[in-house]
Amino acid sequence: QHPKIPPAAQGGQGRTVTEEAAAALTKLEDQFFWGSARVEIMRLLTTRWAQFSDACRLALEARIRQGVPRDFYRVDAFENDEKWRSVQDSSIYRRLKRIELAGGALTVESLQVLAEISARHPVWQPSAGDRDDFDSWSETRHGPSGQAELLAEVADEGLVKEAMRLQRERYFEQGDVWRVFCSADPERALRGLQLEAANGQWDPEAWRYLLWEANDKGNMPFQFALAELILKMPEASLRVLMRDATSWLQRRRETLSVSEQPSGPCFWQIWDRLADLAFAIQGEGIEVDIGDDLATESLNSAGGMLASCLLDALSTLTPHRNSGLGIEFVSRFDRIAVALGRPGLLARVRLVRSLEYLDAIDPVWVEANLQPRFAWDHPEALPLWRSFADDGTGSARLFNALKPAMLAAFERQEFSDDDFKGMITKLLSVAIWHQRGEAPEYDLSPAEVRRALTVGPASVRQHVSWNLWRIMGTVGNGNSDEEGADVAVSDKPTRWRTVIGPLFRDIWPLDARLRSKSATQNLVLMALECGEAFPESVAAILDVIVPYQLYQISHSLRLDDRHGQLVRQHPLAFLKLTNALIDPVAFPVPNDLAKLLDECVLIDATIARDPAYLRLNGLRRQRNA
Repeated sequence: QHPKIPPAAQGGQGRTVTEEAAAALTKLEDQFFWGSARVEIMRLLTTRWAQFSDACRLALEARIRQGVPRDFYRVDAFENDEKWRSVQDSSIYRRLKRIELAGGALTVESLQVLAEISARHPVWQPSAGDRDDFDSWSETRHGPSGQAELLAEVADEGLVKEAMRLQRERYFEQGDVWRVFCSADPERALRGLQLEAANGQWDPEAWRYLLWEANDKGNMPFQFALAELILKMPEASLRVLMRDATSWLQRRRETLSVSEQPSGPCFWQIWDRLADLAFAIQGEGIEVDIGDDLATESLNSAGGMLASCLLDALSTLTPHRNSGLGIEFVSRFDRIAVALGRPGLLARVRLVRSLEYLDAIDPVWVEANLQPRFAWDHPEALPLWRSFADDGTGSARLFNALKPAMLAAFERQEFSDDDFKGMITKLLSVAIWHQRGEAPEYDLSPAEVRRALTVGPASVRQHVSWNLWRIMGTVGNGNSDEEGADVAVSDKPTRWRTVIGPLFRDIWPLDARLRSKSATQNLVLMALECGEAFPESVAAILDVIVPYQLYQISHSLRLDDRHGQLVRQHPLAFLKLTNALIDPVAFPVPNDLAKLLDECVLIDATIARDPAYLRLNGLRRQRNA
């Protein structure tokens, strides 16, 4: 209820009360009639209109036809008279139309005003219910808006036009009615679009919704009928639908490749038609910003999806190593290799995510068409390296050819941490193979790996230290899903002494500026996994680690019984490691340090003379002072 409208008028019954309500509305100040009391006023008008006397209705209509007064707004509220006229028209249209739609009879003058406003604003439509009574309206919905049954009785010839009309005129309730209908009855939706196409009508919006649903719905005859229409679609409409059509082609590749249909398989025909549009010459200049995520963009672009279609079709044939791409594929891969513009680049970005696979099948084609683009003097080098970073190591030929550019990448600042991790993983894998005496055909020296760790960002060293920890922590023969964890040595001390330890000493940089807490934590965890080789691993990492906060030694260094066993078997090495990690200036001394010191001296009394013990014992006394 509004305080300026009598309560009896808002909720009472009877002719006297109704006349009181009408009288109150005709005398109500503008600020309430056109402003804060609008919702209550319109509720009264739509529910009591027939009960008002003729005189009251005439007076109320006359006031509404005048529209909201100009002085209701600031002098500078509108850019020009046209803007103001539109606002005034809206104030009249909303109120008179609400009364009319509620069943209220309007005078000829009011109906004429409505007609004139509709002529000036042909796209205006009244909102549902009482929404126009409010200054603003918002609501939350889930899923598409529309009722497919509204189209059930519409003939196929008028199906698309009626659906588009409902979406335009009843946007809030039926804004997705065609999409809902395509999902409920895709075959009939296709018939409607076929009839439209026969009359030269190819509305991209209507086709888009059917293509979306065709990704998951529709039997084989339906898919082939849709494909036939895609082949006939005018270029202008198909250009608008490129992403939707290529997505559908990618999802329905297997269906469109079968030969059981009378017309035979049509996958390649569709691919070629879409490629003609996607890879049309667009100029050679390509602007790529450092922050562009082209790998993700390629997954949702027409060029990238066409490349994915080729890769999927190729993998279905399970070609043998070095068998070549084959005549059916090579010409289409060639199109991608030379395609200009951003679509061509995105297609190549998608291809190099599977570069290892392509090189295994046709190394000659890869060497001629993709490999040169990885050189840093090529404008596509950065996006291609970003995409290739997560791919496998590849053949020795591919690795050796790309190695100079890969090593140079660590000195550049354009890559993300994930990109760097992918590239350092390739180097680490080869380095581990070499340490095991394998894969000599891969050209990589420990010094080159150390250089990458030295010039690369901190995330590179953190990632390698994490991998070394995970490799040492692997139970059994060392095989695991961790990156680079295939070390094939079952005994952990032997694994350290023959593979990880020598490799670590050869590749880890000694520069004090490169030390970090995150890498230190990983290296400490690596040492804790070395078993009998624990003293050797501690000696290897002492000069490259930095202190970090040990809230309690029992929680940081003695994570399970195996680590407690290290204290009993190698107390001095454990004390040296603890000593390197405690810095009272930076972090509080752990409150269980005294317990560790007493335990170590009890195991080996000579430890009390070691400098590490003497320093830690001094810190213990200071803490207890």
